[in-house]
Amino acid sequence: MAAKDTPTAKQEAFAFAVGYESKSYSEAYRENYSTKKMTNRAVWIEASKLANNPKVSLRIDELRSLRKQELSRVITWNYKKAEEVLNKVLQKNMNDLIRTEKLGQPVEKVTSSAILDTVKLLNNLYEKVTHDFSELEASKMKAEVETAEIRADILRKEIAKENSDDSTQKVVIIDDIPLEGVEDGD
Repeated sequence: MAAKDTPTAKQEAFAFAVGYESKSYSEAYRENYSTKKMTNRAVWIEASKLANNPKVSLRIDELRSLRKQELSRVITWNYKKAEEVLNKVLQKNMNDLIRTEKLGQPVEKVTSSAILDTVKLLNNLYEKVTHDFSELEASKMKAEVETAEIRADILRKEIAKENSDDSTQKVVIIDDIPLEGVEDGD
């Protein structure tokens, strides 16, 4: 990247907080910029503008991708290893069960308990994998919703500002978003 295409240190920190740490735009903005004299709404708008800056947006996407790859690698490795171990335990205990039945011996309570416990652990493991990946997707969706809300708010303001001189202001609802100062074409 050329020097002018590279985010500033604050922009990089903001992008890292959003893209890698999965923080909201507002939260990341507050951590990296002076917001003491700003309203929540002002922070929200400025954070959205910053996130939509092309070099910051690109960096956020890069960091999200990096985080997702790292999590996927770590989670997959840990879960796969755990699954392998649990499957070995399950197989050993199933073999013990079969052997005792063939020999006509009573099944030890320890063996049957181990089988049931291993199956429960495997089920919990699969639920955990599903939950972890769902959390990543939820963070991404939360950021997208926040961006859409900010854009809608900015659009409302811009339209209201453009039509502020119009004495016949009306409220028009587009996709359940009231836009003041827009003529509905009657």
